Amino acid sequence: MHLKNACAAHARSGSHRTLPCRWAVAGALAAASALAMAGSSGGVPKPAMPRAMAAVADVDASIGRGSSPMWRRESLSDLAERWYHWYESIPAGVVPHGDPSGANCGISQSGPVWFLSGPLGGTFVNACTVPAGKAIMSPVFNVIDDYPCPAEFNFEPSPGQGLEAFLTADIAQYLDVSYTTATLDGVALRVQRVRTPLFAFTAAASNKVSDPCITGSPQLAVTEGFYVFIDPPSRGRHVLQLRSGPTVFGGATDVTIHLTVK
Repeated sequence: MHLKNACAAHARSGSHRTLPCRWAVAGALAAASALAMAGSSGGVPKPAMPRAMAAVADVDASIGRGSSPMWRRESLSDLAERWYHWYESIPAGVVPHGDPSGANCGISQSGPVWFLSGPLGGTFVNACTVPAGKAIMSPVFNVIDDYPCPAEFNFEPSPGQGLEAFLTADIAQYLDVSYTTATLDGVALRVQRVRTPLFAFTAAASNKVSDPCITGSPQLAVTEGFYVFIDPPSRGRHVLQLRSGPTVFGGATDVTIHLTVK
């Protein structure tokens, strides 16, 4: 998830909400639960945005740096940053979450790691065809806090406070999730908590419909979340299950992703 989706205090059913709520949702965006607006430093409340996460204490760890395969040489925070570059670059209405056909799963995918868009509120069944030899990364629950925002949100660092410290402190309020689990073919996966430093990204301008802080030009953000990192699965069919417990934003999530590796 991420602090990005227009929201109101009732179910969304896959469409816009009537009030802006920065809901960064990195997952299946249909039938999400009720959300509460979170205040910032006065003015209009800054919209809240969840993203797929899970409760494990490996913050900003690295995956076997220096070992093979090659993709393991990248830090988890670098991968989380690249995940957001991928996710935010996809125009609104095209992102692959909540897609049982899997038609959008391959959009903008490149390199040795294949990104999945992850879950958000409710029960969903997705599909994805992944090329053999690709490692897989998926959020279970994750959040992005981006800057700048429209003036009416009054979302600015305090005098003397750095932007990274400001965003890191703000994002903490969105990370409370009661439980997170992930399995591949019924076998439990390790879910790792990852935090990024301040980084630059450029989102598709159309994503402003779900995140009023999106500018469509280069801007800054921090992210934190819970992810699974899977070595390249064998060819054939696999089932990835992602679950997370209720948060301040709404109810539990249960997402099944049918993977075909070929």
